[in-house]
Amino acid sequence: MIVDDAVNSGASTVTYFYCKYQDPGRDNFKSVTRAPLAQFVQQNRNLLPFLYEECASNGQVVLESEKQIRDLLKTTCKGVEDGFIIVDGPDECSIPERRKLLTYLPQLISEANEDQKNTLRGLFVSRDEGDIRNLLSKAITRTIEARDNEIDIQSFAKSQLSGLIQKFDITENQSDELIAIITKRAKGE
Repeated sequence: MIVDDAVNSGASTVTYFYCKYQDPGRDNFKSVTRAPLAQFVQQNRNLLPFLYEECASNGQVVLESEKQIRDLLKTTCKGVEDGFIIVDGPDECSIPERRKLLTYLPQLISEANEDQKNTLRGLFVSRDEGDIRNLLSKAITRTIEARDNEIDIQSFAKSQLSGLIQKFDITENQSDELIAIITKRAKGE
């Protein structure tokens, strides 16, 4: 099959999607699942004839059929040797849409990995919502606390302040105070 040879380039294939609340182009199953297809094609042009033929045979200019999206993504993912599907913010989708999404994608990833040569992984980044926790109950989870980001926030603040320190002749103590304030406020305090 064309897909088996098309995606196997030796490098990891990374796809991602950022969901956005009440944005019809970013808060539903179709939008989220079309993204990996588009990104697989961007990363491997050999997929284009396969996907084009499949869409053209159904007379679709825009990929709208949920069943066709599922079928194409399933076929494409089975050919990915080392890949990632990253979805940031499924909690931004309505409950019915995220239920479809978080039921389908883990199943898709599991099925793609049935062939021992494939390693397809998923990363879902979300607020801790009860329905999402239940849908991903079999997945490995990691809760990120404010303290987990503290060093990153301090480093970012320090890098952003470096130009201001020179421009306004800010002392090291003043700089440390500003970084402490920024870090504290980033925690919501």
